[in-house]
Amino acid sequence: MLPLARDMRNMKTVLLDERVSEECLRSLILRGFSPITLPCYPALPEAIGAHCDTLLFKLGNTLITSADYCEYASFVFSDLRERHPNLNIIFSSDALGKEYPEDCRFNALTVGKNIVCRRESISESVIRLAESCGLTAVDSKQGYAACTVLMVDEKNAVTADKGMARLLRSLSVKVTEISEGGISLPPYEYGFIGGASFVFGDTVYFFGNPARHPDGELICAALTAAGKKICPLSDAPLTDIGGAAVFE
Repeated sequence: MLPLARDMRNMKTVLLDERVSEECLRSLILRGFSPITLPCYPALPEAIGAHCDTLLFKLGNTLITSADYCEYASFVFSDLRERHPNLNIIFSSDALGKEYPEDCRFNALTVGKNIVCRRESISESVIRLAESCGLTAVDSKQGYAACTVLMVDEKNAVTADKGMARLLRSLSVKVTEISEGGISLPPYEYGFIGGASFVFGDTVYFFGNPARHPDGELICAALTAAGKKICPLSDAPLTDIGGAAVFE
């Protein structure tokens, strides 16, 4: 984990995979973020074992993760509590595992007043939290709802998943469909746009350079049309690291 910046008063904490590139980490720090990196959890497949969208779900000022992962990476959550004493952390009894769908208990996508997830496999803690916040659960065949979609804002999204594109359009979301591939996630053939990015304020941050994606012009045009700034955190090809969660 990189040392924290001297002045934490204007910093935003960002949780993300410990295997994120040094260049991306330094870019985040230069832009006012203070990273806490997530250690890889051996109970999960190695490729996604430290992915934010696999290990936790964040909604507003509440974070849900598994009690087992909290025990494994206790320093992460003690650091979070120290920095953000008003953060509500819920520790779920759900067991994470190497086989689908045990690896997507917290993989849910917030879409306006809805939460999109595979109802059969999502943690009940996620459903209870969403409903307590007035969100409606929308069932998806895709268990990896969060990592397959870059949710630009409530009305705009980018994805290569045709099933998710259809579902989002049924929720009145304008979807920009891109081709599969062009995003690294070793040892898999490719990764996903949601896992290669995160949105904070008026900016979409990318782990890599979206211009190097085969549909880079389409992606950038969609974000610009939605009024978003685009921030490549490095000039490398896009890499799926499971997105990120930001806490102020």
